[in-house]
Amino acid sequence: MMSNWAITFLLLAFVSGLFGFVGMGEEAAPLARLLFNLFLFLFLAAVFVRNVWQSGAFRAWRDEDLPNHR
Repeated sequence: MMSNWAITFLLLAFVSGLFGFVGMGEEAAPLARLLFNLFLFLFLAAVFVRNVWQSGAFRAWRDEDLPNHR
């Protein structure tokens, strides 16, 4: 699920960059640059969170908060 979001953010960053940096639509360039940076940041954040989550770093934190029902 998280990789789907990461790929979506990457594709949106490329599309935003295409419109902002190639010169297609000079009036929309500042907005496209903003969206490019925003989606690029969200892509990198999604990749980071996925890697941290899959490494099990949150497992100990999550298990401490749950009552012991074993």
